[in-house]
Amino acid sequence: MAIDSITSYEAQIDRLNQSIQGREQLFDENRLNDQQIKELVDDVGQRWLINKILQQLRQEQVQRHQAAQ
Repeated sequence: MAIDSITSYEAQIDRLNQSIQGREQLFDENRLNDQQIKELVDDVGQRWLINKILQQLRQEQVQRHQAAQ
């Protein structure tokens, strides 16, 4: 189950990375409106949170693996 969650979160991060990268150039060129900036900030926040969750899941996976040995 944890592996499925990890895979799902990794896919979400990939999607968020693409979204963020697509808007970074526009941001640098000052071509984003307020709504697009809000969406960029939301994506960055989601990516950060998902990375934190992934760290926890991976740590739990390592601990379970070590306990099984």
